[in-house]
Amino acid sequence: MTILIDNSTMEKTASCHTAVAMERVLHLKPKAGSPALEAGTAMHKAWDKFFNGEDVEVCILALREYYSSKLPYFEEVKPTYDLANLENLFRIWASKHHSREFAWTSQHVEKGFQVKLFPDLRVDLIGKMDTFGADGTGSYCVVDWKTTGYNLDQRWFRKVQNGSQVSAYLYAMQRLFGLSVWVFYIMALKMKVVPMSSRTCKEHNMKYWDSKKNEGCYMEHVDYKVESAYRNKTQLLGWYQDARLITQDYLHILENVKSIEDIGKIPMQGVFNNSCQDCSYREFCHTFNRNPKSAEQLFDYKPWSPLLDMDEEDIFYEKEETLT
Repeated sequence: MTILIDNSTMEKTASCHTAVAMERVLHLKPKAGSPALEAGTAMHKAWDKFFNGEDVEVCILALREYYSSKLPYFEEVKPTYDLANLENLFRIWASKHHSREFAWTSQHVEKGFQVKLFPDLRVDLIGKMDTFGADGTGSYCVVDWKTTGYNLDQRWFRKVQNGSQVSAYLYAMQRLFGLSVWVFYIMALKMKVVPMSSRTCKEHNMKYWDSKKNEGCYMEHVDYKVESAYRNKTQLLGWYQDARLITQDYLHILENVKSIEDIGKIPMQGVFNNSCQDCSYREFCHTFNRNPKSAEQLFDYKPWSPLLDMDEEDIFYEKEETLT
């Protein structure tokens, strides 16, 4: 049987075995869910339509439909993730790109993939790319859409640029298409409240929104940016070697964790690398001491895969002729 692994699972394995076992092996997710994650997915639904050439109103409809399907997650949500604010963010972003001219030309949008990773271990790499295309230099490229609550500064982009996702996706595209793909674009939007009040903005010396004059500077307070990342053959080889070691760790977890009763068999690396702070399983580990009996009250069974709910025709599989 072929074992499927995606980049985020490798990242979680490298971070903490307990966290990856809970989320990706046992498929246990916190009952409360994540408004930030769901809001980001809603924005992705709108971008999917946008980069497929749809009108902005069609994009907004896609955003609304997804948001409505996840309403329980948005109860008592902070203003950033209010539906009206998300619509404002997207409309403003779209208005800044009305010509739809980017550093790349999209060839495929929102497509899943499955490629060979470690045949001897019977492991394939899976994922979902936001965009694959070519940039102005004629180089093939991968584009990833990201939403974040952090400032879009050099530090934030550097984290993405140095991350394993860049290498994993470039590797996958080379396997899929038999092409040299070394360029990765990061298209980011900061999730923040769009100021729509009649207060005067100190930066622009005008009201955020003046309904009488039908003007305001609120559109200038949406932060978005595109940056790029690159890999060469040596870097990609280094990623591949590291990915093998991490995948072997994941296979060990799969072998040893069959139920919540087995969670004590694996370590909690998070206490050593400080990843517990923002971990969804912090309460389970530190308050309940990984007591299996506490899982039922804390978690729901929610299987996940980047290919979940995707139509078969929207998934690319590696063909034999592309193998090297």
